[in-house]
Amino acid sequence: MSAKRKRDIIDHLEEIAARSGSFQKVSEATYQEFVNLSDSEIDRLSMVIMLNQEKDVDRLAGNLPKAEAVKRVTEFVEGFLWMIGRGFCAVDLHGGLVMTARDGPEPSDEMSEKIKLFRLRSRAVVEETVIRALPWFLEQKNRQRLLHL
Repeated sequence: MSAKRKRDIIDHLEEIAARSGSFQKVSEATYQEFVNLSDSEIDRLSMVIMLNQEKDVDRLAGNLPKAEAVKRVTEFVEGFLWMIGRGFCAVDLHGGLVMTARDGPEPSDEMSEKIKLFRLRSRAVVEETVIRALPWFLEQKNRQRLLHL
């Protein structure tokens, strides 16, 4: 935790991850790798997030009008991207998402600005991914309801 900011929910999640032994090495170089992701990589990472958080995607989209559902799911995915970019979350070897405690420094002020700019740059890509994928997610939910298991 940085001395520059108050404790928040991320600090608590990081403590839980540390207790479970889930650490991720971070440095200015790893933060830079994140902000250099291509649109294609952002698209794939957004899909990984949506697939891993399928129940939350379904809950957020609910029975809302399409525009509101897209907005809510896009913001949700962007939150996960922020956590991945800051080293609080990672994709494991099986494509799952895991909360991690950072092993290394918080991003510098300059890098924090780059991460903010990345978020603005990636928003259109994330939104397009959500627009393309959300109907499929909702269709899968409807199909599962039809199964009589």
